[in-house]
Amino acid sequence: MSQDATTTRLTACLASLRRLKETSALREAMEREILLSVLLANRDRISEFPTLEGDQANLIAAVTGRAELLPAHQRYRDWMAHFLTALNQYDVAERTKAEDQAKALREQLANLETLLVKCLQGYILLAALIRDEFNDVILRHFGESALADIDELTHAGYSDDLYWKALFDRFVTGFIAKTYEDLLARDSFSLAREGSFVAARFPLDAFLSALPGTDKIIDKTRVQQAFEDAGASPQTRAVIQSIAAMLAGADPPLLPGRPGRADLELLGAMASLDPAAEGFVAGSGEAAQEGDAARQGFLRDQMLALATGAAMALGLVREDLTRALSGFTPKERENILAVIGAFDTNSLQAGWALMLEYALCALLAGRTEDEGGKVQVKSQRHRRAPRAKVEELAAHGFNRVRRKMFFEDDPAGGDWLLFKARSGQELAEALNMANMGPELSQGLTALWTRKEFKAEAVALVNLGLLAKTAPNLQAKLAEILTRLGLVKSGAPPA
Repeated sequence: MSQDATTTRLTACLASLRRLKETSALREAMEREILLSVLLANRDRISEFPTLEGDQANLIAAVTGRAELLPAHQRYRDWMAHFLTALNQYDVAERTKAEDQAKALREQLANLETLLVKCLQGYILLAALIRDEFNDVILRHFGESALADIDELTHAGYSDDLYWKALFDRFVTGFIAKTYEDLLARDSFSLAREGSFVAARFPLDAFLSALPGTDKIIDKTRVQQAFEDAGASPQTRAVIQSIAAMLAGADPPLLPGRPGRADLELLGAMASLDPAAEGFVAGSGEAAQEGDAARQGFLRDQMLALATGAAMALGLVREDLTRALSGFTPKERENILAVIGAFDTNSLQAGWALMLEYALCALLAGRTEDEGGKVQVKSQRHRRAPRAKVEELAAHGFNRVRRKMFFEDDPAGGDWLLFKARSGQELAEALNMANMGPELSQGLTALWTRKEFKAEAVALVNLGLLAKTAPNLQAKLAEILTRLGLVKSGAPPA
């Protein structure tokens, strides 16, 4: 980093400070404007720099304001306060020609500026990664035609939960509403008497099969590729683990409560993408011997800054998703966010599928809400695994006998096998009893953690309750089924 470049960037920040002082700007406004100056002055040092003014404004608003209740914000706030104090002192030193003091302050400001830049960088990277990964889930199912919709939403300037809500309106609730009518026309449902109920079953697979999908490889963005490369490199994995361990003991903490390992490793992965990460890990065991504690401390602060920005992005995305999912019940929102977890690909896929499941249930419930308890709507799920993936385990000794211990055929046929275990604990107990080698156990566990389910929404009409209130049971049943679209108006139920 050249001295001239540093001076140029600080001069830009100083110009903003002087302008704000002349207008007696409030501290909150001053913080926003100075951070924006830092962002703009460092566009060449920030990967995936937000070029649109709207995106820049959203970023600054998120870091300075929306994230202020998150634990990570305390660390950013401290750095920003020190930067503003030093910048004011630098202003005085420049005006009074105190060259020695100005030089010392430039060095201090350069370090603080670096931490603010790393903080912004961490936020940008994780926010971009989450969007890119979820967009890929959409593209894999909806095909290339969805790309125009995604681009439209991306460049529409949506902020906060509005982006996610617009995305869900198109690719979750909107898709379910449109496809439901198509599936009714194709009779892609089952209607049968089940004891004292008439059950209408709508398999989620029927909805998914209506999607065109794509057989093309979806190009990864730069952020996705860097993240994938980091996870595939044993050396970088070690760096991530080291940073995650450091973050676990951070005081003040970056995440609320007792953060899970996946969250800490996600923050560590974002920090590991920075060139300073290897220097931090390499110097961890050498700083004391070499007497370079100051340099090592600054490298550590840079890792913390990257993780701080990523932690704010993680917290705000979860808050934004919660608001965007306001159409679901509180319990459904909780379940969706729990499934999405730390935003890995499998979890995002499972979260999207769960949204479809709940949206379908909501559609059915909305059509029968006047009936109260006489019509119950619920979803039923059964964890499954692709038959081809299970057959790959045969090379490790997973023979037919063992397969019958863990799987059963799907009565609907197809390319899936259903797990016999109903919970992770049941699977662990079965693995323990089977006494299989580590490769097989790990292979089965990996299939389980893919979070793939056979799911269906079920509308159950309680004939007993219906008979108590309806003088003509058949007519009332026909009315309910007509509202669901299962029989045509005036036609008797089958």
